This record gives sequence, structure tokens and C-alpha cells, in this order.
Amino acid sequence: MNSLFLFKDWVPIIARDVQRQRRQAPQAPFSNAYLSGMPSKRRKIMTNGSPVLLGQSQSALSDILFQAISNANVQPLHNIEEVKKDASQDVLLQSSFNEHMKNAIQERLHRDLDYCSERFPNAEKYFNIDHI
Repeated sequence: MNSLFLFKDWVPIIARDVQRQRRQAPQAPFSNAYLSGMPSKRRKIMTNGSPVLLGQSQSALSDILFQAISNANVQPLHNIEEVKKDASQDVLLQSSFNEHMKNAIQERLHRDLDYCSERFPNAEKYFNIDHI
């Protein structure tokens, strides 16, 4: 009899939770930081073949460039491997890419309601979020 009473108390709570979950926005894709902590096979499945930005920025930029060329269905004037190699060795391009990524992350952290600078002091120091 007691368990039935507890169950009846939970019905409105469960109904409310169901309604809240229906109104929630779909989950954003997993972050590259989260994905980089997974085993490579699982990470490959989770990313659906899209490039992972963590690691060396030279390879990330080359991978993104390759994917963009492939998705555009165009043929570069030079061999794709040569284009990737040139992109990975271009210091100005790499610097611009790194700066763009840093700015994008700063903006994301600034807007993200779940980000807590006290929990991530090194990220706060590196990205200097307060000075945007």
C-alpha cells in the first residue's frame, strides 16, 4: 500500500519532466575536447568522418581544407596533397587559422551558460574571456 502511495505522488512530477524534455532544444554536437578523450574507433563513429580540430593545427587546417574542396566538388589547380602540404607549411595561414579558432572559442565560451570560469581557470587565463 505504501509503494502505491509513493507512485501516485510521483505521477505529476514525471508528467512535468516529460513535458520539459519535449520542449528542450536538440543536443548540440559533442565538442572536440570531449571527442578527443574517446578511443579512436568510437571517436571516428561519433564524428562521422568530419575532421577533429584538436591536435596539431597544421593537420586540422589541411583536413578542413580537403573536406571543403571535396564537398564543393571542384578540382584544385594542383594535386590535393600538394594543396594540403602548402596549407600546413604556410605560417601566415596557420597563424590566421589559430587566431580565428581562438576567437571562435572565446565567443562560444562567452555565450555558453554552462561555462564556469572557476572550474576552468586555465581556459579563462588562455582565452581571456572577460576582455571580449
